[in-house]
Amino acid sequence: MPLDAANVVKELDWLSDRISTLLRAVAAGIIALVWGLLVTEPRNLTFDRRYLVAVALAALLAMLIDLGQYAFGYANTTAYLHRLSQGEEIAGYNRKDFLYRCREKCFWGKLIPLGLAFSGFLVLVLVAIFTQKPSAIVAV
Repeated sequence: MPLDAANVVKELDWLSDRISTLLRAVAAGIIALVWGLLVTEPRNLTFDRRYLVAVALAALLAMLIDLGQYAFGYANTTAYLHRLSQGEEIAGYNRKDFLYRCREKCFWGKLIPLGLAFSGFLVLVLVAIFTQKPSAIVAV
């Protein structure tokens, strides 16, 4: 496949969709795991519930920012459609447009709370495992 602008945009669209899909899956998984630990705490592991809730909220924030990316993208594209219906010729997306910049910032911004949620969950689990009493390990 030759490398031209159309193919690069197509590849970026595919990659953006994959990243967003994976983000939603990881965030939903973290929320489900946290929910399970909050509802039924394991017998031999103890977790600080406040930190579990913070992890779930970070994952939820990532999902909300993901939603924001698509909302800004929809508004941006709708504005272009309106301008096109008025007969205006548009060469391409204006990367300096407010809605476009919001959309782009949301794309990168959603990765930060997801990274924090995943890292926080990992730390909570590792701390719970390595701070339990040795007798509890045998009882598992």
